[in-house]
Amino acid sequence: MKKRLKVAYFSPLNPQRSGISDYSEELLPRLAARADVDLYVDGFTPSSRELVEGFRVFDYKADPRLLGRLADYDATVYHVGNDQRYHAAIYETALAHPGVVVLHDFALQTFFLELAHQRGDVNLYLDEVEACHGALARAETAETLRRGGTPAFFYEPESRPLNCRLTASAEGVIVHSEWSRARLLQIAPATPVALVSHHVTPDALAVARDDEADENGARGGRRGAVEIASFGFVSTRKGVERTLRALAALKGDYEFRYTLVGGAGDLDVVGQVRALGLADRFSATGYVTLEEFKRRVASADIVVNLRERTVGETSGSACRALAAGCAVVVSNLGWFAELPDDCVVKIEEDDAAETSLRDALARLISDADLRRGLGGRARAYVAAAHSIEKSADEYVAFVREVVARRERRRFVRRVSEALAECGVGEADENLLRAVSAEVARVAPASLFKDEV
Repeated sequence: MKKRLKVAYFSPLNPQRSGISDYSEELLPRLAARADVDLYVDGFTPSSRELVEGFRVFDYKADPRLLGRLADYDATVYHVGNDQRYHAAIYETALAHPGVVVLHDFALQTFFLELAHQRGDVNLYLDEVEACHGALARAETAETLRRGGTPAFFYEPESRPLNCRLTASAEGVIVHSEWSRARLLQIAPATPVALVSHHVTPDALAVARDDEADENGARGGRRGAVEIASFGFVSTRKGVERTLRALAALKGDYEFRYTLVGGAGDLDVVGQVRALGLADRFSATGYVTLEEFKRRVASADIVVNLRERTVGETSGSACRALAAGCAVVVSNLGWFAELPDDCVVKIEEDDAAETSLRDALARLISDADLRRGLGGRARAYVAAAHSIEKSADEYVAFVREVVARRERRRFVRRVSEALAECGVGEADENLLRAVSAEVARVAPASLFKDEV
């Protein structure tokens, strides 16, 4: 019988305002049903009573000596994303005490740039550039920054992700898309990588929808007004300006309302809304609680979730919208491109993107049956492919695989040391081949996996 794993878990948690906080708080009870999990936090107390009462919580910022206990666990799990406020200490600990990294963003350009700015030390960014791409790249990037420019690497997240040190040192990496998995196999070929789909919960799938609210199939707002929403942190690369322009072109022919649900970012949205004459069709909530977030998803007819470029992220808000049966519009890149074509509307990121978006929104606003069909297929898809129970099973299975590889590496190293003590060297090629074959026969990876 397999022993129960003991796991140290590093992640943002509420009250830290992050989608990864919500992700972890949904996943943790399922992991706790399968393993013994302790939470490690960086200078805060989780706001969830269930977490505080259900888990041991260790604040390693208050007492850094706690990190010395990590060797007592079977494995350590680190959640890493681009927000340096919540992930800087996690990243540094993952380098010092390698474990299983859950890479929520494939490219960490923003993380390092913002961390360097926050700490007033440009070398935090340049060191990573040099580690991944060499001294010449460092020198060129330093000169660009000196002149006040944005490094070219920042616009090349796919080929310049700045994740090489983290992923090469990790014992294993979990990603949420095939897009990320395939690229990591090139960057860190010796590191095991597992694809675990971003989960949806039974609650998200159980959202009650009222598609009979009016003759147009709209569920909220004014009679006949179709509810359109975008969710998550507002930023320039999420196509909000493009969405506003597309809706402005449609306002004379269609009844709709557009809501931005999420924290304010780097856009003057209000100014643009006024300039486009959308003030009576638009609202913004700012940051909302997860419960309010769920309510907003449930009331949306159409969800617009675009990316003008991807850093390899997976959208938790898109997963929730799919689970709720919304008609979802996405960009045809990264993880979003992997969604089935009959479950979402995909917009190509090309010169015709704005026209394509406008036409897609016109079709969806005017056709309730089209919306319902997309939403129904989307809900069925995520229920089958993104179950949170399935995700929890895959987490634990991968951690066991990582632990098994660790034990087997130790065994092979001991055999190698014994051979060296006996004077066996590279010249004894035939003997070494014979020993390798025998090790593979008597100590296969599956033998160690069964023990953990």
